[in-house]
Amino acid sequence: MITFLPEKIEYELNGEETILQAATSAGIRISADCAGTGVCGKCKVKVTGVDEPGFYLACCTKASDGMVIERALEINDVARKKKLVDLPAWFRPEQDESSQIPRYGISVDIGTTTVVVMLWNLSNGRMEGVKAVTNPQGNYGADVISRQTFAGAKSENRRIMQMLIVDAINEAAVELCKDNNIPVEYITRYVVVGNTIMSRLFRGEEPPVLAGADNADVYIGPGIAGHIGSDITAGLITTNIMEKKENHLFIDIGTNGEMVLTGNGKACACSTAAGPAFEGGAVAQGMRAAEGAIEKVQLSEEGVIIETISDAEPAGICGSGIIDAVAELVKIGIVDKGGRILDTGELRSRNVSEKLISHVSPNGPINDFVLYESPDGKRRVCITQKDIREVQLAKAAIEAGIKIMMKELGIVTENLDRVSVAGAFGSYIRTDSAVILGILPDVPKSKIYSLGNSAGIGASMMLLSENMMKAAETAVNDIMHIELADRSDFQEEYLMAMMF
Repeated sequence: MITFLPEKIEYELNGEETILQAATSAGIRISADCAGTGVCGKCKVKVTGVDEPGFYLACCTKASDGMVIERALEINDVARKKKLVDLPAWFRPEQDESSQIPRYGISVDIGTTTVVVMLWNLSNGRMEGVKAVTNPQGNYGADVISRQTFAGAKSENRRIMQMLIVDAINEAAVELCKDNNIPVEYITRYVVVGNTIMSRLFRGEEPPVLAGADNADVYIGPGIAGHIGSDITAGLITTNIMEKKENHLFIDIGTNGEMVLTGNGKACACSTAAGPAFEGGAVAQGMRAAEGAIEKVQLSEEGVIIETISDAEPAGICGSGIIDAVAELVKIGIVDKGGRILDTGELRSRNVSEKLISHVSPNGPINDFVLYESPDGKRRVCITQKDIREVQLAKAAIEAGIKIMMKELGIVTENLDRVSVAGAFGSYIRTDSAVILGILPDVPKSKIYSLGNSAGIGASMMLLSENMMKAAETAVNDIMHIELADRSDFQEEYLMAMMF
C-alpha cells in the first residue's frame, strides 16, 4: 500500500509498478511531459516512508509498500480557461422551445492540456455552467505524438485513451448538472472539438458513450487537414474570417502553430511544429501556468521585475513569462540577433547597466540569465542559452509559416487588416513581446485581437445553432491547405526567421 499526498489517496500496488504507473492507476495526475522516458524531470515527487527519503522521478522509481508520495498540487491554466468563453455579440442562438421538457447540451473543447466542458440550456441559449479539468491523458505524455504512439501500440491502449477522456467529460457533465439541479437525462446533444489526434482518441474504435439521454446526439466538429483540427474550425466561425472581406490572420499557438489567412478572396491554412517551448516545455525550468510560475518579466536599468501566478515564490517560468523574458533580453541587447547571451565584457561595451549585467551567470562556455534568486542564495530561476534556442526554433516555425501563407495569397505585412490570436496564449502574452520575437506580425496593436477560448466558443456556437454547424462544414471545404514540408521555400524562410 502506498499513499499519495496531498489527496491522501491510498493505493494497493499491483505487481511491478513505477510511482508514475501507480499514480495513473490511482487516478492521480503527475506531469510526465516526456511520456515517462526520464528526460523532462517534470515528474519529480517527494518520497518518504523509505530508507532514503528525498526527491525522485516518478517515472523511473519503483513503487514499494509504505511509500508516502507528495506532489505539488497543480492549478495549470484550468481556472484561466474557464474565463475565456464569451459568445460573439453578433451571434444569436437558435432557441428550441418546442419540447415540453427542458433540453440541455454540452460543448467540449478537448485541449492537449486542458478539457473545457460547458453546459447550455438549448431552450433559451443560456450557459448554465463551465468546468475545466486537466486532460487525464497527460500521464501518457504532454504532447500528442507521445499519446498517439502509446495508443497505436495496441488496441487496448486505444481503449484506455478513449475511456480516460470520455470519463473526464462525463464526470464534468454530471458535476455541472448536479451544481445546477438539472437531471442528467435532460442532456440531449454534445458538440466536441479538438486537434486531430485528440479528436481521434476521443472517437476511438467504438462510439463514445456520454452522460445524458439515451438518444443524445454526439457531433464531432470537422477538421481542415491532417494537422489542423476541429478546434481551429471552431475558432474560425467565431471571427467571420471566412467571409474573406479582410486580409485577416487567425493564429492558434501551442505545441503546434495552426494558422489561417484570408485575402484577395482566398483562404489558406498551414500547421507548423512549434514545439513545447511556448507552453513551458523543453525549457530548463519551464512549467505550465501554475502557482509560482513567472508569467511576466520586465527589464530596466534598475534590474529585473517579475510577476508570478498567485504572487507566489517563483518556482519556474511558464509560456508567457518565457516570451516576455526572451523579448526583453533581445530588446535590451543582452541577447544578440543570433540568439546568443552575451558575455559581461560585451555587455559593458554596449553600456548595459551593471544591475542587469549582475544577472548574467557563466555556465561553462556559455551564459545563463538569472531571473530570480532566493534570499538564501540556494535556488534560482534562470533562462539558459538552450532555452533561447528553443524559443528561436519555435518562433521561426511560426514566422516562416505566416510568411509562406502571405506569399501564397499575395499579401504583405503592411496590408494586414486584422490578426486574431486564439486561446490562452493570446489572452496572457504581452503583444509587444510576441511582436519583438516575430511570433506575431509587426502590425499596430489596434489590429491584434485576443479571442479567448475560440475553440470552446465555436463548439458552443455549433451546439446552439445548426447554421453554425453548416458554416463549419462549409469552411473546411473552402480553405486551401499548404503542406509546408512540400514547399521548397520553407527552409529558406525558416532559417531567416531564426534571427531575432
